[in-house]
Amino acid sequence: MNRKKILFILLGIVVIITSALIVTNSINLNSPKGFREKPSQEYLQIVGTRFLNNKDNSGGMEIILYLYSIAQHKVVENYTLGNVALYPVACMDFTHKKIYYSGSDNNLYDNLYVYDIGSRQSKQLTHDKMLFNDLFMMDGKLLGNIAPEGKTVLQPGIIDPEQGTVSYYNASDDDTWFHSLSYNPITGKLLGLTCSDKEMRSSRVTSQTHIRPKQIILMNPDFSDAKTIYKTEAFEISETRQLDANRIVMITEEQMGSKRQLQILTLNNDKLDELNIEGLIEAQSVYPDRNGEHLYILGRSNASPLSLFDYDIKKHKLTDLLAGYQFPSGHKVVVNFTYTSLP
Repeated sequence: MNRKKILFILLGIVVIITSALIVTNSINLNSPKGFREKPSQEYLQIVGTRFLNNKDNSGGMEIILYLYSIAQHKVVENYTLGNVALYPVACMDFTHKKIYYSGSDNNLYDNLYVYDIGSRQSKQLTHDKMLFNDLFMMDGKLLGNIAPEGKTVLQPGIIDPEQGTVSYYNASDDDTWFHSLSYNPITGKLLGLTCSDKEMRSSRVTSQTHIRPKQIILMNPDFSDAKTIYKTEAFEISETRQLDANRIVMITEEQMGSKRQLQILTLNNDKLDELNIEGLIEAQSVYPDRNGEHLYILGRSNASPLSLFDYDIKKHKLTDLLAGYQFPSGHKVVVNFTYTSLP
C-alpha cells in the first residue's frame, strides 16, 4: 500500500473520531427545547407561581418549574405546568423526561398531574381531594408527602405514576404528621420529621409551650426499619436534611411563629450548633449538595426579600443564584425547591 493511501486512511479515521466527539458533546436535537442529556450532574428544581391575570389571585395561579444548572450557574429551562389550588410542588423525572406536579382543575383542591416534556401535554393521574408537600424522585421511584381525602395528616407515600395509586407509610395512621421528608443518596436513607397531631393541638402546646414535640426518624426507602434518632420539645423544627451520615441541618424556631434559623445537629453526641450566615436574615428551606460542601437555601437576605442562595461552607460565602433573573410576567413567588444529583 503506497504512502498517500495510508495517509488518506489515517486522515479519515481522525475525522470520524473527531466527529464522534463533537456529536457526543452536542445538544440532543431530538429532545424538546434542545434539552441536553447530561450537561451537568447537579440541578436545583425551583417551584414558582404566577398570577394567571398577571396581577392577583382573583384569576387563579399556575405553577412553573425552573431548572437551574449548578454547573452553568443559571436557569436553563422553565416549564409552565397548570393551575394549582393549595400547595404547589413539582419534580422532574430526567430519565423519562416527565414532570410530576400538584395541580387543580377546580381551584379547590389538588391532585397529581404529569407533564410530558416532549409533547408539552399534561395528564391527571389521581382523582381525589389531596394535599401535597415534598415531592421527589428516588432511584427511579416517585415519592411524596401526601394527605389524601379524609385524612388530617401528611405522610410519605410511594406513587405509582401508571396506576395513579399511592402506597403509604402507614395508611391507617391519622395522627403522625410528617413535616419534612428527604432522601440522601450517600446514606441511602429517608429522613423524616414527625409530630403527633393530637399532641400539637393539646392545650399545653397551644397555650403554654407553643412548641410541637418533634421526632427525627431515619428509615429505608421502602419505609422499613424506621428508627427515631432525635427528639425534642426545646424548640420548633420545620425542616431537616442529612448533611452527611453524622450531621443533620435543621431549620428551627424558638417557638411557633418566631424567626427561623439554621442549626447543625451532630448525631453521635446530640450536639447543636447554630449556623450563622452573614447576610442571610432567615431560611425557609435548605438542601445540602452531594458532597456536603454547599448549602442551597431558600430565604431572605439583606438584599433580597426572598431568593435562592448558595452558601459555600468552607469559604463562608453566600451567593444569590437568582440575582438578575427575569421571571415571567405575573410572577408571584418562589415557593420551594429540591436539589438533584444525577448518577
